[in-house]
Amino acid sequence: MSFGHNNQPTSSAKTILIATTLLIIATAGITHSVVADVWLDAHYDSRLEYADDKVDAIKLIMENECLGGMRYTVYVFGDWYKDWIIKYSLPYAIVWHIASHGGFDSLGNNFLLTHYNELIYGQEIPDLTNVHEGGPMYLAFASACYSGHPRVWSRTYMLYQGFLDKGALAYMGYMYTVGDYEAFLFARWFYHYAAGDDGIIHTVGEAKTLAKYMVPAVKGNIQLYGASNIVIVDGYYFVNTCVKGA
Repeated sequence: MSFGHNNQPTSSAKTILIATTLLIIATAGITHSVVADVWLDAHYDSRLEYADDKVDAIKLIMENECLGGMRYTVYVFGDWYKDWIIKYSLPYAIVWHIASHGGFDSLGNNFLLTHYNELIYGQEIPDLTNVHEGGPMYLAFASACYSGHPRVWSRTYMLYQGFLDKGALAYMGYMYTVGDYEAFLFARWFYHYAAGDDGIIHTVGEAKTLAKYMVPAVKGNIQLYGASNIVIVDGYYFVNTCVKGA
């Protein structure tokens, strides 16, 4: 299936959308501010089996009309260049996902590999503190081999450090190699729970745990760094509008 996979930067459109105003929702005398439109950028390398299915599944889940008041627009990008990712995607996404290859260099630094065999290191991550409405990136999920490997030597600088140091609240990746199908299944279940598709708002830490239960092959491999207690949807609006049908 296809959702209009886009291989061109859309920075101008995103820049305009940054001016989107906050929605004020008043229910039972409670005034609650909700971000009106936020973005999830889902990148994939077409060389990976199931990679396009993975991002399409994410799009279906995250663009649910009842997704907690945070109306995600999911941009699906296939085979983007490194420069485009750094300039036109990372600085704008509230949630950022990539399905790609990953690896290590001779010094022990891990990296993400683009379709064009360009390496993205932790040191190259741009500022993520002001991606939307003055707020930081909530979550970066690098679905790639070795993308979540911890720091082993003091001289290394890992991907998770780059994302967290530049302002992302949480970062998730795989410590070791991961099969394409297992990575697809885990991503689908993770966003299912993180988005509250089961009728319950879960933190990213809870969503990770529940998704691991559904995909046992990734236990001991998938790693979460940073804040595990954040949610990527608006819990108050979700409960009062989606679950109760208000």
